[in-house]
Amino acid sequence: MPKTNQRTSGRPFKVNTLIKTLMISGLLLIVVFVAAKSFGADTFTVLGDAISSFFGSARDWDQPYGLNYEDVIDMKPYGSGLAVLTNTEVIYIDSSSNVKDRRSHNYKAPAMKIEGARLLLFDRQSEDYRIEKDSGIVFDSSAESTIITAEIGKRGRCAIAHRGDYATSVLSVYNSVNELIFKWSCEKEHIVDIALSDNGKRVAVAVLGAKDGEIYSKLFVFDIRYKDPIAVFEFDGVSLFSVEYKGGKRFAAAGDRLLCFVNGDKKEDVKTYSPYELCGYSPIKKGISALCLSKYGNTSDNEITVFDKKGRAIYDTTVKEKVRHFSASEHYVSVLLPDRAESFNKKGEKVANIITDSDGIKIVQNGSSLYILTREGILKHHVPSGKVYNDVEDSINSVESEDNA
Repeated sequence: MPKTNQRTSGRPFKVNTLIKTLMISGLLLIVVFVAAKSFGADTFTVLGDAISSFFGSARDWDQPYGLNYEDVIDMKPYGSGLAVLTNTEVIYIDSSSNVKDRRSHNYKAPAMKIEGARLLLFDRQSEDYRIEKDSGIVFDSSAESTIITAEIGKRGRCAIAHRGDYATSVLSVYNSVNELIFKWSCEKEHIVDIALSDNGKRVAVAVLGAKDGEIYSKLFVFDIRYKDPIAVFEFDGVSLFSVEYKGGKRFAAAGDRLLCFVNGDKKEDVKTYSPYELCGYSPIKKGISALCLSKYGNTSDNEITVFDKKGRAIYDTTVKEKVRHFSASEHYVSVLLPDRAESFNKKGEKVANIITDSDGIKIVQNGSSLYILTREGILKHHVPSGKVYNDVEDSINSVESEDNA
C-alpha cells in the first residue's frame, strides 16, 4: 500500500549537500560542474528579427506564503501546468494557476523527473524513491543502494541508477507495477544520465570514466529484452551529462564539447562546440534540442542554435547579453536576461518581452505558458498574448490559508 504522506517541516535545502552526493568521484564533480552551467544560471535564447513585442510587469507581486524562492529546488512542466519541487514538498499547479495538490516529502537531496501524468521523486542521498500523480502517490519504493539518478518512461516504467557493491554503478529498470525487468552493472564507469523510449523497450545510458589520466564518456543503448547493448558510442575527452529520447530509435547525448544524435546503432550527426564553450542546453523529448554557446567564455556574447530531433539546424542567432537561464518547449524558446524574459517562436521571431526588473532566477516554458521564478514568487506569462497572470501566487496563498483554517 502506498504510504500516507503527512506535511512535514524541514531544514532549508543545502545546495552543497546535493553536490556532495553527486560527487561519487572526481569524475562526477566534472559532470556536476558542466550540468550546473548548462541548466543553471547561464543561458539560452532563440533569435531572429523581433516582429512583435509584448510587455508585462513583474512588479508589485505579493510574496506567496510558504513558497520562499530559496526553497525551490526545481520546476518542471506537468501536463499543461507546473510541478514545483521544494525542500519539503511537491506542489502541483494546473493550467488555470490553481494549486491542485501539494505533497510533502522528507528527502534530503530530492530530485524529480516527469513523464505524462507520473512524477518520479527520488533522493540522491538514500535509496528511496516514489512515483506519484497530482491525485496521489502510486507507490513508494527503495533501490538496492544510494541513488545516483533516475528516469521515468511513458508507460510507467522507471530506470534507477544506483551505486553497486561489485560495480561502480548499476542500472535497474522496473515496469509500471515496480517489478524488476532489466538490470545492468557498469563495472568501471559512473552512470550520469538515462533515457527511456516511449515503448519502454530501449534505454540509453550515458556514463563517464577515466583512463591514463584522460576523461572519456560512453553512450550505451540497450534493448531490455537482451543482456548486451545493441550499440556503444565512445567519446574521448568528452564529459557527457545528458541523454534524451528523440523518438523511434533516436537519442541525443549532450556533453561539455559536443552534442551527438544517434539512430539505432549509428551516429546520425555530431555537433562540436569548438572554439565555443557550452553555457546552456535545453532538450525536448522527441523534439528540439537548444544550445547556448559562449564565445571564448564570454557569457555576454552567446551563439544560440536550435536543432530538430535528427540534428538538423532550425535556426541560430547571436545574443549580446548575459543570459541567466533559458527553457524550451516544442513551439517556443524563452531566455531570462538580467532585467527581462524574451520568448521566440519556431521561426526565431520574438513574440514576448516581459519586464522582470532584476529578480528573475529561473524560467520554465510549458507550451505557450512561461513561468518565471523570482524573489517574490512564481509569475506566469502567456506567450504570445503578453498577458501576465498573478494568480499563481494567489492560489498558493489560498491553499495555505485553507491549511491554517
